[in-house]
Amino acid sequence: MTMPDLVAERDFSPQVKRWLERQRNRDFHALMLSAGSDADRRNAALQIECRRKVRRKLPEAAANDAFLFPTLLSVEQCTSEALAAYHASLVAPGSSVLDMTSGLGIDVLAIARRATHVTALERTPEVSYSLQYNASVMGLDNIDAVCADSVEWIKRTDRKFDLIFIDPARRDGDGGRIYNLADCEPDVVDLMQRMLEVAPEVIVKASPMFDIARAVKELSPYVVAVRTIGTESECKELLITCRRDSQEPVCREAVTIGKEGVSLFGWNPDADSGITLRICNSVVDNQILYEPWPAVMKSGAFRQLCLQYDVAQLDLDTHLFLSDEFNRDFPGTAYRIAGVYEFNKSSIKELRSKYGHINVAVRNFVMTATDLERRLKIKSGGTCKLFGVRAAGEMRLIVGEPLA
Repeated sequence: MTMPDLVAERDFSPQVKRWLERQRNRDFHALMLSAGSDADRRNAALQIECRRKVRRKLPEAAANDAFLFPTLLSVEQCTSEALAAYHASLVAPGSSVLDMTSGLGIDVLAIARRATHVTALERTPEVSYSLQYNASVMGLDNIDAVCADSVEWIKRTDRKFDLIFIDPARRDGDGGRIYNLADCEPDVVDLMQRMLEVAPEVIVKASPMFDIARAVKELSPYVVAVRTIGTESECKELLITCRRDSQEPVCREAVTIGKEGVSLFGWNPDADSGITLRICNSVVDNQILYEPWPAVMKSGAFRQLCLQYDVAQLDLDTHLFLSDEFNRDFPGTAYRIAGVYEFNKSSIKELRSKYGHINVAVRNFVMTATDLERRLKIKSGGTCKLFGVRAAGEMRLIVGEPLA
């Protein structure tokens, strides 16, 4: 299929539409088998499958039947519109921006609404073509999609930008995960000096599995900000900001994108050494138990949580927190403790008789959540959560009722 042969849903031919109607309830693989070598039918199956995959991730794109999805891989690898909106918020209005790994271009489309101009590099022809097309569909005329290898392009260019955004691939040639920035493609560690010649600021999007301290060390001395980004259920990424002149101290933020907007938890890591990590002495009913959101947990700012929210950690390596009064500003989910149990057979029996459904999690415990579920023989579900934890030096089972 050549690039001009790719068509969006609104451009399906009458013949393809009739074929789709006959295939109404078939899944993607069945559609592709039915399509055979017919390029128009195969493209129609691709557009439908991509929209199915991104309904929640890309609601604006999915709702626009003129939006073009070039490949399944580009859809699977793209950022969400919610995350892209946050990325765009870091761009100064009126900036010129270079996105070195644009892919489907969801970040590019969001950034272009703030920037004066965005140059988007993508080495896969059909993906680059679709980005330029989709920019027009979205009414954006300040995007220049360039089909090129980003490493070769930036080595040769004499252009200058205000900001570079780069999201390097995080898998090796065999599809295995990698855990160092220097092993990514492109190698942002090797390229950083050149990128900072082209723009005074570079934002690197990295895997949430990366060790933060190691990533900062790899990009030293240019790092000025490290952000862990996530939702209320999952840490999605690290964002590392580098600047040509990095005299200021490193800023740290945990960013949670929730139903009610964006929650920011920030601090200066240089101050951590003077803060004592508070550990609780006991856990009793009606106290408030806090479970930090995943981006906050990934940040490792446990001393800062104790300081800023007047809470105590359950144990040295149990990253759940306790207070006597409810603080709705805590960056996490709060529970009122409805029961504290020793970890023994009689407690398990009592819990089994009391709860028909309960959600199970463990923190610094003697078994996994799956093993604890098997031991309890209680079905998952309901509103309450049971935490298997080490608290005040002892293994405990704590039942929490969520607070608004």
